Amino acid sequence: FFLMIRRPPRSTQSRSSAASDVYKRQGINAEYMGRWSSAKGLGRITGRLSLEMADDVVTSILELFSNQESDSAWHGGCLTFGELSRRGLLLPKRLAEVFPLVYQALIYDQNQGNYSVGANVRDAACYVAWAFARAYSSDVVEKYMKSLSEHLLLVCLFDREVNCRRAASAAFQENVGRQGSFSHGIEILTEADYFTLGVRSNAYLNVAVFVASFDEYYPGFIKHLAFVKLRHLDQEIRRLAAATLSQISVLNPQLVIQTILQELVQSSTADMIYVRHGSIYGIGDVLIGLAGKSHLHNMHDVTKDSVFLKNFTKNERKLMKAGEYRKKFIKFFEEKRRLNTLNLIPEDLMDQILGIVDRVEKQRLYRGKGGEVMRVCVCRLIECVSLAEIKLKDNHLKRFLETLDECVRNPIESIQKASVRAFGSFMEFYGKDADNEHIEKFVEKVLKACSTDPNVAVTRGYSQVIGSFHPAITSKYKDKIFEVLEANCEIKEKEFDDADTRKFTVDSLNKYVRSLFESNHIDRETFKKCFDLCFKVMNDYTVDKRGDIGSIVREASMQ
Repeated sequence: FFLMIRRPPRSTQSRSSAASDVYKRQGINAEYMGRWSSAKGLGRITGRLSLEMADDVVTSILELFSNQESDSAWHGGCLTFGELSRRGLLLPKRLAEVFPLVYQALIYDQNQGNYSVGANVRDAACYVAWAFARAYSSDVVEKYMKSLSEHLLLVCLFDREVNCRRAASAAFQENVGRQGSFSHGIEILTEADYFTLGVRSNAYLNVAVFVASFDEYYPGFIKHLAFVKLRHLDQEIRRLAAATLSQISVLNPQLVIQTILQELVQSSTADMIYVRHGSIYGIGDVLIGLAGKSHLHNMHDVTKDSVFLKNFTKNERKLMKAGEYRKKFIKFFEEKRRLNTLNLIPEDLMDQILGIVDRVEKQRLYRGKGGEVMRVCVCRLIECVSLAEIKLKDNHLKRFLETLDECVRNPIESIQKASVRAFGSFMEFYGKDADNEHIEKFVEKVLKACSTDPNVAVTRGYSQVIGSFHPAITSKYKDKIFEVLEANCEIKEKEFDDADTRKFTVDSLNKYVRSLFESNHIDRETFKKCFDLCFKVMNDYTVDKRGDIGSIVREASMQ
């Protein structure tokens, strides 16, 4: 390489061009350290060139930011722009071309098979934003600051990788301190710091909700969550995005309905599994947010037991707590989140939302690859509709019951859990009408098959469903339900026996007694029978290839 630079017959311009070409190729093809070294080398060479030749180098680097180029090219280009601006070699007249590319690089994420690439590009783009804050005066870059602040916050709060979130936070802080033109910069910096952004769920569900309260950032947030993060390959990101939409939808429900809800409904039957999965999750969580129950978002029972939070030290936990600005916001938000604004959704749009379950079934989207996650998200949608207490037409009620019935008999545990959880919410609101034709048929079907069906998936699912019955149903079928529960507690022949069914039956027995107490239909004799049944299953010492499997039944009976 150095021999090529020093070759005597070539002019200075030729040698510089050859050197920059080599560095450019290294910036694209080499590993991470190679690209970083190449960016530094280009910075040193460009500093020794004439104005015209240095401008040619910038033009050459701009060519790397193409959709046809790989993530390595984008990464190398960002590093080079960071070095050039840090050395004062990127002239202000070029910023109009560079800033739009930086915006793209900040949200760069390319799907490749079953994974995505681009974290290194986003990290390097944060470095460029940090370098720009130190290189230019506020009057030069003022017109770019609004868009830059929005894009930095999207990375800072919603990026999948912790290093990107923290890098964006550092770049945001540098711009607030040196440029001073980021709206609400001090308030955001106080709450979105190194520690609060370290845990992804905290960044999404707590810090992002606070930042979304500022009108300048709200529209960009809901569009990014709905049309980017709900379509991410990572299922956890899709669920977190849906949960965040549920929380922030209460801040401006009219804008959410007009901007994203209709498009989410249209993409609920898209070709790509992750697009329709995220869209259905998003619709469900937005519904409960608009119904004033955003605290019941899909991640509410997941994040509290996060293993990352348990591993934090006492001091780290203190640093993650809400600061002065967020504490003030929480008081306002707790009042705002209880408002029910479902009436703002147009009637035709609500019909389309309730018809999603039927359209998914007609298009056979439960079949083939991705059918499992589709069943789970459809169960979640039914659960959200029930939690939102939306009145259903007869055809929708029938379809929801049929779908839940299919899912609760499914042998896959995740589908069964989702359907049982949905049944709990469904029966709590719609089960009040115990004389409804469709509900009556379903209850009778459950009671008939629960203790007689040879398929253990059916007995397990139906045993759990019995515990979800509304008190009105429990009191109406009190004796029949107890007979079924008693039959399922019996130890059967080895090839037909299932300890998990007994465990779920004991759990439902607990809920059965509670339900009778709520409806004031409990009597001394029934109470005694239930206790006798609990004492009976305490002697379950069944052993199979898993060992003392009867222990799960004994544990459930003691609870």
